[in-house]
Amino acid sequence: MDYQEIFERVESKYVLTRKQYMDVMTRIHGRIKPDEFPHSDITSIYFDTEDYRLIIASLDKNGYRAKLRLRSYGIKNGQTPVFMEIKKKYDGVTYKRRQEMTYDQSRDYILFDRMPLNTQIMKEIDYLKNRKQQLNPKVLISYQRDSWAGRDDQSLRITFDSDIRCST
Repeated sequence: MDYQEIFERVESKYVLTRKQYMDVMTRIHGRIKPDEFPHSDITSIYFDTEDYRLIIASLDKNGYRAKLRLRSYGIKNGQTPVFMEIKKKYDGVTYKRRQEMTYDQSRDYILFDRMPLNTQIMKEIDYLKNRKQQLNPKVLISYQRDSWAGRDDQSLRITFDSDIRCST
């Protein structure tokens, strides 16, 4: 395994104008450096119930929230690695558990419920998707991401997303 399966982090998100972005970059320029993946083309498919219960709970911002998504980086072919992810937020802390698989495996799982791997995280994904919530693909979101790390603090990560597109 050469990717991180489990994350725990505090996230803050802001909408910036181009001028605000330039001002922030000017102020922090000497304190950041490009992270391991400095530029990414990200595509995510978010799963939800027929009546959009997960997104409604997420927009409520009260207590516990959960999301299931399929995320890919860059151009995809059948063997491209993608990630099925459970993302939960509680009391300001984000927890993410993800399972790497090929694009073909994810397609077979989404369309035909063919379990690609027999791992604990995949069992949790399957439980959320098929047993607990009956989740289906609902929204596709794509964007460009520039990622930065702190020069003196490697736990600091700052990302800027642009060219955001979505489709149902």
